Amino acid sequence: MRRTLAALCMVALLGLVGLACDTGGGGGGGGGGEDTTGGEDTTVPPEDTTVPPEDTTGPGEDTTGPGEDTMEPPEDTMEPPEDTMEPPEDTVEPPVGACLNDADLAILGPDSGAAASAAAKDCGMACIADPDIVSCATPCVVDATGLTAECSSCYVGIIGCTIANCVAECIADAGAPACLACQEEKGCFAAFYECTGLEPDEPAPVDQCLGDADLAIIGPDGGDAAAAAAKDCGMGCIADPDIVACATPCVVDATGLSDGCSACYVGIIACTIAECVAECIADASAPECIACQQEKGCLPTFYECTGLEPPTDA
Repeated sequence: MRRTLAALCMVALLGLVGLACDTGGGGGGGGGGEDTTGGEDTTVPPEDTTVPPEDTTGPGEDTTGPGEDTMEPPEDTMEPPEDTMEPPEDTVEPPVGACLNDADLAILGPDSGAAASAAAKDCGMACIADPDIVSCATPCVVDATGLTAECSSCYVGIIGCTIANCVAECIADAGAPACLACQEEKGCFAAFYECTGLEPDEPAPVDQCLGDADLAIIGPDGGDAAAAAAKDCGMGCIADPDIVACATPCVVDATGLSDGCSACYVGIIACTIAECVAECIADASAPECIACQQEKGCLPTFYECTGLEPPTDA
């Protein structure tokens, strides 16, 4: 406060004439009195001994470094589930020996299964668009032949195998060497014979009647006597599953022909009974009978078996 007042007096001394400052706090004296306060101000302002405290709080060392990432990703213990779903096992085994029962053999015997094969071909072709030809066509073969369903499925099976593997080789002629070779290579025949239980066919006999002894018997009447004997002997074996095997000894005894040549004459009788009985039962020489024998292969097979030439009017 005193410093303030002193400062104000100095201002007054410099700027205002005749103004006096009384720093003693009393009333003003006469104008002629000596100013006893005009001495030098010996009052030294107190030295500021207060040292500002040293800032010992420097910037703190950052001891909180980035924390180490101790969070490891969780171990994937979820293994993909084991695929325990195995594809369903095909438990439907193909039949084996399905045609060896008496009922089927009685149907197959007369023509060695030719009628069954023909029915299977027709029925199989009608089911060619079905993914399961065997299931589709088997009932048709059963209806057409009277064979059991198991035996019928074997005949359809070889048709299905041929369609799947050998259609290019067999479409024009199922008896062509290329077709037969393909069926053999692709296992169609092996599967068929295992399924049916039948024995593979022996090669068809050829030229069985060209021996001198047989020609001497056949020549005088062109084989009419042999044909008549084969008819009688064949009808006597009509109930036998294998007419050829049954009737051949009978023809040998009746004509003196060799076994091979006699079998050819019985063969055309068996084929006619199996394929053309309706057309031929009344008259074996009727045009409809001969046309059926030709269409079903009975006549071509006979001439190939005997080696004889067909008559010009046949």
